[in-house]
Amino acid sequence: MPYAARILVPTDFSPLSTLALEHAIALASLCRASIHLMHVQDDARGHVDGEERRLAGLASRCHAEAIVVTSQLSAGQPAAAIVKAAADRAVDLIVLGTHGRHGVAHLILGSVAERVVRTAPCPVLTVRGHVPERVQRPQEAAWVPLPG
Repeated sequence: MPYAARILVPTDFSPLSTLALEHAIALASLCRASIHLMHVQDDARGHVDGEERRLAGLASRCHAEAIVVTSQLSAGQPAAAIVKAAADRAVDLIVLGTHGRHGVAHLILGSVAERVVRTAPCPVLTVRGHVPERVQRPQEAAWVPLPG
């Protein structure tokens, strides 16, 4: 897959998922891809209006880069909802943050990213680590730096 036409970026509004979005924006700029943002609520009774505003705020970052963006607020189990959205939208790539938990924390909390990687219908780019001040933009380099 030399170029991704559609990139799915799930977000929990954490700094790490915002970093994943920055990487997706850089990739979309290079590949002329569109981005589909999504947030999955575990509890359908959540604050829908606030989360829709937060999604709109993230979408404006994509618009600033002249990237076509859509967004979706879903309810349910996050990994299953992400995989379903990827299949329904025929996305070419999923970009999501992972906290990289190990040991007991991983056993107790599980890993949405791990379940997505195992069951996704397309490639998945996971982003983890510290949040740098900024992600290098395509016009500044021919590569996208990934935290290591």
